[in-house]
Amino acid sequence: MNTRNLRRVWVVVHVQSGIPVGAEVFQDKAEAVKLERRLNREIREEYDAVGLFETKVNSAPS
Repeated sequence: MNTRNLRRVWVVVHVQSGIPVGAEVFQDKAEAVKLERRLNREIREEYDAVGLFETKVNSAPS
């Protein structure tokens, strides 16, 4: 894979009772953090989880 075409994105994953129920990808880290914080306020801490992950994706046209 050509590393010149990679761009950084952030993924917010929402898990309820051990089941992944949502994943959203963001180009802007601030927007991803905003969603992560909002979801963390709404979860049941004993059963649910929210994670923010950084990864790289190929930005070259297909």
